[in-house]
Amino acid sequence: MDNFHNALTEDEQKDPRFRYRVAFVPKVTGRATNADLAIDFVRPGSPEAQAVERVLLKEVERQKYLPSQIVAKVREAGYPHFNMYDHTKLAQQLEARAPAKGYGVAIANTWYWYEGWFEKVIEKLAEGWARP
Repeated sequence: MDNFHNALTEDEQKDPRFRYRVAFVPKVTGRATNADLAIDFVRPGSPEAQAVERVLLKEVERQKYLPSQIVAKVREAGYPHFNMYDHTKLAQQLEARAPAKGYGVAIANTWYWYEGWFEKVIEKLAEGWARP
């Protein structure tokens, strides 16, 4: 496992598609000897496993926006003069396409922005950002 992990690039390790999160849920038991049980193994495919997957492993696809959609949302948010050129300049200035920043994703040679990028744009405009 360590060899596999060490072979991944830093960007691959930070990619949320490859993260695995575990939720710990307290288990109430009637016997004192079982109260301190740290791990309860559940067989894959069992009814218990299916119930856990329904509750804990719900995948969520994040909303994605094209650059033109971000510009439209920014204009609707009260910045009517914000245009595609401004968007491009701000993205370049903040190096927003760096995977570690998590503002968007490239899919089939097209860049899509997440809601977090829209929020960052609004934040910068509220601070008085103007194109260089």
